[in-house]
Amino acid sequence: MKRYSFFGIALLLPSFVFLGLLIIYPLINAVILSLHSRLIYEVQGEYVGLKNYVEVLRDRSFWHALWINVLWTAGTVGGQLLIGIIGALLLHEVTRCKGLIRALVMLPFFIPTISVTLAWRWLLNPNFGLINYILKSTGIITKPLSWLSSPQLALGVIIFIAIWRYFPFVLINVLARLQTIPPELYEAARIDGATRWKEFRYITFPEIADVLSAVTVLRIVFMFKKVDEIMMLTGGGPGNATENLSVLAYRIAFQGMQFSKGATISILTFLILVIVSIAKSMKAEG
Repeated sequence: MKRYSFFGIALLLPSFVFLGLLIIYPLINAVILSLHSRLIYEVQGEYVGLKNYVEVLRDRSFWHALWINVLWTAGTVGGQLLIGIIGALLLHEVTRCKGLIRALVMLPFFIPTISVTLAWRWLLNPNFGLINYILKSTGIITKPLSWLSSPQLALGVIIFIAIWRYFPFVLINVLARLQTIPPELYEAARIDGATRWKEFRYITFPEIADVLSAVTVLRIVFMFKKVDEIMMLTGGGPGNATENLSVLAYRIAFQGMQFSKGATISILTFLILVIVSIAKSMKAEG
């Protein structure tokens, strides 16, 4: 092996060590923990093999949380893609104050989570929230709505908040790709009499398809394991109306004091994401 190869390995070694400590070790530890029966106050647990997995998969709360995960992920990712693409197409046509407009659009993505959730909790407060005040003033509603404490409304509300918060990620990636499409393609299409819809269908969409595929996988992985906004806005409630797998794992591990079952749910969540990512990659290659 040549000298520069050793030098390259030496430069990468700290990153690999950091990656191992941050990701690989906790993952291995979670797998080991899921194969044992251990409560939160126990130092060592008894080895039980796959018993925790069998019990979790037989538990209705797991399947309910998985269903909430599917609804949450489908709603948030679908909304982010739709608004992100539309926003990118509109911003691509802007000729004045581009920098300012993009900065304002990206603002929700960079605001700290705690600030976002506190602001939305105030806006959605049933007693003195601004949203209920505006809706009552305009006659749209006659009595205040409990946005975050209603089983019928809570999931839809937090999905909306997540879409508003994270659509800029899709927008900025699609916009970057739009700016690399040769203008000559559109000029030739207009000469041939193509409408705006046909330009999008036959030129724009094929050009941004690769970016959309990568962004979709990233957003699915990111949103599927999301826990912070849900915990701060609803805590998985009311009841378990917004309880996804991550919130369920937290509740069982730290509130129910069953470390092993919490780790088991986390491992199952990880496996689901691995399967989805592999399936998406195989579909993209095919």
